[in-house]
Amino acid sequence: MQVVKLPIQLTLACVMGLSINNIAFAQADTFKWENTGLGDGQGLTSGSQYNSTGSNNKVTVTITEDTPSIMGVRHEADNEGGDTGVIELWVNNDNNDQSEKVCVTITFDKAVTGLKTAVSDIDANNSYKDAIEITYNGSNNVRDNTSITKTLASCVVEDDETYMNGYEGNCADWSPGTTAKLDVDFGTIEITDFTLCFFTSDDSPSDPAWQYVALHDLSWTDQTPVELSYFGATATPFGVQLNWTTESEIENLGFVLERRVDEAEFTEIASYNTDDALLGQGSVEYATDYEYVDKYVEAGQTYEYRLADVDYNETVTYHATRSVTATTTPKSGKVEQFTVLDAYPNPFNPSTIIKYALPPLDANYLTTVQIYDLAGKLVKTLLNEQQQTGWHSITWNGTDQVGRSVPAGVYLSKVSFGSEVKTIKVMLLK
Repeated sequence: MQVVKLPIQLTLACVMGLSINNIAFAQADTFKWENTGLGDGQGLTSGSQYNSTGSNNKVTVTITEDTPSIMGVRHEADNEGGDTGVIELWVNNDNNDQSEKVCVTITFDKAVTGLKTAVSDIDANNSYKDAIEITYNGSNNVRDNTSITKTLASCVVEDDETYMNGYEGNCADWSPGTTAKLDVDFGTIEITDFTLCFFTSDDSPSDPAWQYVALHDLSWTDQTPVELSYFGATATPFGVQLNWTTESEIENLGFVLERRVDEAEFTEIASYNTDDALLGQGSVEYATDYEYVDKYVEAGQTYEYRLADVDYNETVTYHATRSVTATTTPKSGKVEQFTVLDAYPNPFNPSTIIKYALPPLDANYLTTVQIYDLAGKLVKTLLNEQQQTGWHSITWNGTDQVGRSVPAGVYLSKVSFGSEVKTIKVMLLK
């Protein structure tokens, strides 16, 4: 079935007619360490997976240790800062190497928004100084992102070391989960994973015994407004082609595309407010493909693109970024040669989009788009007519000339314009 993006007014009208059971809404959930089944003082095994409290998501815990014999991660069943159960990242003497660390990474089976957590017991005295660093979605640093809310208790300050970028303790007067605590609220950022690393003896040459920091329970909005399964950027002769696919959408008004060069700030280049191609589907549970071509690029320049969706409350959720180097400088979007782009998506099921550009010519030529199997047999003629110069696209839904579904496999898409013919391969999955 071909997916057609409806105007938002029509989308809303259709949603109103659906049964409430057919629409998925955002749902709050938590992950509590006390529900892992671990005993007090029991070490965690790297790679372990646990269900969230509402069983709507799963978290995988991965542990890395610079020196496993003197550091690790264990469960602590005591009440600390209101949580009955935390995990402790511990070090027992650190060989005077301040940069040694133990890290725990939390990876979500489904990306989450509204993530909140806390780290406590970040303290210090004359012989040691605890220090932590938190990153998310790979190597993005929490301290560097001003949109992430960090609440530092009285015993926690920003660290000044060169080998890490985080926070450290500056006093020994602490109470469990209060004065030596850092609370983190990721807000609307879509989180797939985050990592907490613990360093001890920061600013100190001594070898303190049994130092630790505690990672608290997690809470989040389990289901992101838009479940994104693909986001890609491809350099073409006519600009940078951006494609993305959603598996489902919840109260989605539409998308915003932003771009930057080097370390500059992101700036908006396209929005659902001005481009109907970026309008969302409202609330749906089927896949939708989107496409946008950025024509205002310079050859040889590398661009970083960021995609965001906006819900009915005008809450903005940012997704992953993609970088690409432009290969040509388009001339005001003018088509100068016959071009056929790779089909998208490819492989595909149930449909794929074939996009091509026709140059201006004096004569009136027919444009033909046909699908063949690998034996050279014609499967379906999608188009056979005159078309104007410019960009065009057509969808093949995996059927033959009489509408029957064809078997899975590789097929040839042949696009003809006058005497020119270009052929691309597409793969149908079942």
